[in-house]
Amino acid sequence: MIFPTRSRSIFNSTIGLLLLAVSIKLVLFFFFVYSKNSDGLAQGIFYSIEGDAYSYVEPVENLLKVGEHRINNGSYSLRMPGYTPFYLAYRIFLSQQWALNLTLLTQAILSGISCYVLALLSFRMFHSIRIFYMVFIVYTVSTYVSVWDTYILTESFATSSLIFSCYFIERALSNNKVVPIILGGLFLTWSIFLRPFLLPVFALFITTIAIHFYRINTLTTFRKLSLLCYFLIPFLLIDSAWTLRNYRISNEFIPLQSRMTYNDGEMFASEQNPTTTIADLVRAFGGDHAHWNPKGESYWFFNNDEFTMTPPFPDQLYNDTLTLAHLEEVKRLCIATTKNSMPDQQRAVYVESISSISKTFYNSYKINHPIHYYITSRLIHLKKFIIHSGVYNLPFPAYKEQAKHQTIIKLFYAILYLGITCIGLLMAPVLIVALAKNEPSKAAFFTIPLYLTLLFPIILKMHEFRFNTLAYPFLLVSALYGIDKIQIQLHQWFRRSR
Repeated sequence: MIFPTRSRSIFNSTIGLLLLAVSIKLVLFFFFVYSKNSDGLAQGIFYSIEGDAYSYVEPVENLLKVGEHRINNGSYSLRMPGYTPFYLAYRIFLSQQWALNLTLLTQAILSGISCYVLALLSFRMFHSIRIFYMVFIVYTVSTYVSVWDTYILTESFATSSLIFSCYFIERALSNNKVVPIILGGLFLTWSIFLRPFLLPVFALFITTIAIHFYRINTLTTFRKLSLLCYFLIPFLLIDSAWTLRNYRISNEFIPLQSRMTYNDGEMFASEQNPTTTIADLVRAFGGDHAHWNPKGESYWFFNNDEFTMTPPFPDQLYNDTLTLAHLEEVKRLCIATTKNSMPDQQRAVYVESISSISKTFYNSYKINHPIHYYITSRLIHLKKFIIHSGVYNLPFPAYKEQAKHQTIIKLFYAILYLGITCIGLLMAPVLIVALAKNEPSKAAFFTIPLYLTLLFPIILKMHEFRFNTLAYPFLLVSALYGIDKIQIQLHQWFRRSR
């Protein structure tokens, strides 16, 4: 990684920018930690273990205690072990508290380094020092990704590793060297082990790398195939070991993880947890599958508010035989299943009833309102996935309780998020078309945000905001490139007009 100038102070400039980016990310890190839990920070605790965090911490703890990398419910492959390497390396020598603290600090440091690497990647693609500084400054001060540095989740590591992978792939394709292409494959493998839905990105890069080498006449066929194999080796070796391990334990072929989505493509699977059943139903009409989100439709089924509360469902969901009373019955059953004292046998009966009623609503909605089910609901998911404030997880109080400076900060970041996202989504297809013919590998970089933006709301009918985190850096680059080009055109127009 070399700063894009030819001065004698190249090394100092590189180190200086890296230190600046890391320092800013660490300042943001401790600000977020303090804002979320000032008492915990005073005790030396930077984290909180809740929600999905358990599924990343428990496998390492069980590996050290009983020699089995699994979560406490007995699942060995619910998650790929992308979060394990750093946490395990720290946990072997330290207490859980400081192993988690250092893991989060590592997330923040890599997040800072990725700011410089993303700027350098943009410079290598567009050969513009102005684009370099624009990307470096805006991405460094942006909180949309770095706020996840304080969570025991995969968003921070996955975003950083994806940026590193793209940088090394671009370097490898510009100089046809072995080390960068191995590093590109290695970081992309880590990204997939953190977020398995990135596997199609791996296929995308295999294709573009193959096309790139096919067009180079100065390399022998053996050299081209060797370089492509070097890119494949990290994933093939690591994932083969993971797949073999899963087969030996469960006698099943599991190359990624045992559960990719809420239902793994099987609607209304009967299981002890009814949240998947409810998620299927509400996703069908454009609702939020997250039962923990107070503003989402699924939440209605699991909260203890009075039943006079208006349910957030469309009128099309009801008919003469399927009424609100039926959904209120589902709500009673869902609340009952959340009680730990309920025997498993009784819970299974309740879950089966929840599944039966929900499936009836689902099938009726799908048959009677096919346009809503197949088209409109997906557009609703897409709108919710993209158009939001972008500051929902900043650790500030409610709007009426905010100080003036807090309101200004949230407003600034909301405008930044919406501007980057909307302009980036408009510019990404333009860049893909412009680069596809002569530089397909560069076009692939801007295919990533389009793939992620379509995958969740359109294909999976999900709009949980954090799933768009990995798209943000690439939307930022495409947006700032578009803004820079517009600025240049306006400047030239003013000069001509004068």
